[in-house]
Amino acid sequence: MGPYIELAKQMAILVAESSTGDAASFYPSTYILSPFNDPTTDPLTVTNDSSVRINAISALTASGGGDAPKLYYHGVNAAMSICERDSSIYTFTDASAKDEYLRNQVFSRVLKLSIRVYSFYAGASLVGR
Repeated sequence: MGPYIELAKQMAILVAESSTGDAASFYPSTYILSPFNDPTTDPLTVTNDSSVRINAISALTASGGGDAPKLYYHGVNAAMSICERDSSIYTFTDASAKDEYLRNQVFSRVLKLSIRVYSFYAGASLVGR
């Protein structure tokens, strides 16, 4: 995510800010940040404080680099383990999923909980992966 981390953080902060203040188009009750990397996922940040969530996004870093693919489905699954029904999840990645074996389980939970997943991808083509 090295070259894309700043762009991903800017996009995530814009999404977060769209639910803050008088002009907000929606007001989530809880914000969950679920960082995923390789070979591990980082601890969740769970808050209803907009400054805490924006600071947590700003503190994200890319470590190592060049170690694609990532634990994408672990990150989504961790967020879904504590999010409310009918929530929205936004993902930002530059790599394919290393944990593809979790795909059907995650998709099943997405449908069961009526979760909307919005994925932002920057990187090499995923065609043929």
